[in-house]
This record gives sequence, structure tokens and C-alpha cells, in this order.
Amino acid sequence: APAELSLHVSGTIDRSQNGDIANDFEQTAADRVSLPGFVGVYSTEFLAMPSNLTAAGSDQLRPVAFRENLCDHVIVLAGRCLMGGGETVLTASTAKHYGLSVGDRVSSWATEYAGAGTVFVPAGQPWTMTVVGLVRPRNPAELYWGGSTPAASPEDVQSSGDPMYVARTTFDGIDHPSEVRSFDSYATADGFTLEHLAAIRAWTDQTPAGWATSIPDLLDRIARSRTQARETVPLAAVSV
Repeated sequence: APAELSLHVSGTIDRSQNGDIANDFEQTAADRVSLPGFVGVYSTEFLAMPSNLTAAGSDQLRPVAFRENLCDHVIVLAGRCLMGGGETVLTASTAKHYGLSVGDRVSSWATEYAGAGTVFVPAGQPWTMTVVGLVRPRNPAELYWGGSTPAASPEDVQSSGDPMYVARTTFDGIDHPSEVRSFDSYATADGFTLEHLAAIRAWTDQTPAGWATSIPDLLDRIARSRTQARETVPLAAVSV
């Protein structure tokens, strides 16, 4: 299962807390990628709404996200992938839901919960981005996507919650009061090998509180299987 091959942590960051408090999450999370065969992916996201609205319901919100190395894990269906500031790429289903296409300009502003039903109100200054590409994941089941797998089908209009992906410089330059940061560390094909098992066990035993993983379950199953193999192989050899 994906949880048996990865670690995940997320947290809400108040951007008014400058300096070390805001930076600690990314640095601490990145320190977890210290094992051969494992790759780390940092991402961060906040909710926005169209700038022509003064209030919005939850169905009118637009997630805006940065995901590390996005362009290496998507196929471009139209236009191109991200190259500079003020740009966004969308999954085809999200573009269809918003009625957008390559070249369109999108004006939005960040939101905050108003505390009345499901109403959200603007927070910060509005900004405008240009849609430069429509994309789909190269492999929707890839561990790279963590817990935020995009729509597998371009026709899947129900997946309107896919983010408007932007570059890191664009994301950091947008006025928004808070964001949800996430970090995934996952195993590649070379991650789980016999010589790495002890190191992986020690690594996951030191996982801080708040990280979600089922890697210890996989390690326990591997240990049981190896024990059973050592018990049965001699018996099979005698028969041979």
C-alpha cells in the first residue's frame, strides 16, 4: 500500500509568524530525506476565490498550490508547463470546471473563513495569473502525488478540487494569510533492499510525532516472511 512505502506530514502555517517559525516546517521535513532510495516532495497550498466576488461558498473556492518538481511528473496536453512567475497550469478537468483554456487570465484573491455557515471572504490583495498549460499526471498512482492525487481522467469534471498549480516564486509572492504545507518522503524502486532494511527500521523508529506512515507494518511483514523462509527452505532442501 502507498502508506507502507512513504511518510507524510502536513501543517497549517500562519504567514504572520515570520522567520524561524515559518521556515522550520520545510527544513525539519527535508531532514527526513536522509536515506538512500527515498525521495522528498515539498508542497504548499491555500484557498482562493474569484476576485469579482465579495464572499464565496466552499464550492466557489480555488485551491492554489506549489508542488516540487511538478513538471517532471505531468504530461502537457495543451500549451506548456510552468516556466516563470504569474503563470498557472491546470488539470484538464479543472480547466473545464472553471471554463478556462490556455492563454486565459485568472484574477483571484486568498480567502479566510468568515465563521458564518460556509462563507469565505477575501484576505489580502488580489492578483492575476495566466493559464499557460493543461496537464495530466504521468502516472496518477505514483507515490509522488502523496495524498493529493490529481484527476486521472481529463473528462472527470468531479475533480474540480485539483489545484491551480504555480511556481514557487509565484506562490510566495501572492498575498495570503495562511497555507497548508505538506511533505512526502517515498521509496523509489531502490528503496527497499536487503541491505537497507536495518537502516529503514532505525530511520522510521525515529519518526517524529505527527508523521503518517505504515512503513513499520511493511518491515514487520518482511521480517515474518524471511523467518518463514528460513524455516521452510531447509525442509524443502531435504526433500530434494
